[in-house]
Amino acid sequence: MTALVTGANGFIGCFLVQELLSRGHQVRCFVLNDEPLQWLNGLDVEIVYGDICRIDTLSGAVEGVDYVYHLAGVKTVWDEATYFRVNFQGTKNILDATWRKNRDLKRFIYVSSQAAAGPSFDGHPLTEDDPCHPLTAYGKSKRAAEEYLQARSHEVPVTILRPSLVYGPRNVETELLYDITRWRLMPYIRHHDQYLNLIHIRDAVEGILLAAEHERARGQIYFITGQERYTWQEIAERSFRLGNNKGWVIPIPWAGVKLAAGVVKSYRKLMGQPFSLIDDKMNEMRQRYWVCSGQKAKRELGFEPKISLGEGIEETLYWFEETRR
Repeated sequence: MTALVTGANGFIGCFLVQELLSRGHQVRCFVLNDEPLQWLNGLDVEIVYGDICRIDTLSGAVEGVDYVYHLAGVKTVWDEATYFRVNFQGTKNILDATWRKNRDLKRFIYVSSQAAAGPSFDGHPLTEDDPCHPLTAYGKSKRAAEEYLQARSHEVPVTILRPSLVYGPRNVETELLYDITRWRLMPYIRHHDQYLNLIHIRDAVEGILLAAEHERARGQIYFITGQERYTWQEIAERSFRLGNNKGWVIPIPWAGVKLAAGVVKSYRKLMGQPFSLIDDKMNEMRQRYWVCSGQKAKRELGFEPKISLGEGIEETLYWFEETRR
């Protein structure tokens, strides 16, 4: 079987590529020309350079594939148009190009985001049947891509996955866990406790592959997540303990956060740079419950995360410790 992985050099993508190889798949990695291939070097994969926003670069990438795992996208940019150009139009491009070439495609897996659904406003874990209320341009662009795929799912074997916060080795975002233990300080916004679900990278990859294998998953959306909810303070305290360090959680008043955001907005406005998405981030931070339910994935795919938060944090801390030596 031949699997195409877009965004193969990203955090989730590189772990997915390695697992596909271990299961005997031929893997084609679709990456941008100027992107580093650090985690793909030395692997028995085919590298295809291109851009999901350029239709002329897609034909060779999608030729003869059995599975497409679409992870390419942008998460942090300053203008809304770029989010929609890449996350929505790019997804449309890769699906359309794949289907033109491969009418016997076994599955198109779209790795979306919890942001496409938005937060839970009352604290109940969101299910796939709940209405979507994406708050940010990023979330709205991912939801727009989901809607396009859902509209095509009567003819194309599509499955949409919404991982919660994915953490683990190699991830520059969760490198913060290591820095917290090293600095022994955790800034904490004293507005309210924010609850969230996490999932370790290897569990997330297992969920992705289960969705690709199950016929029942065709045309479906699944949250891929652990069931426990945590606050950032709890995550920091566990990191301190596992790093054998005494640390301090430093409360920052919400007024201070708003002041800092206002300064950044004023500076970017003065410099003629986009600034409206700062409000997006502030709105996201104000939400108390970023929680979702993995019961549908458990029931229909047999998916259950195996790695506890303690195990996952310990592995992550050890990995960053070793790589920084």
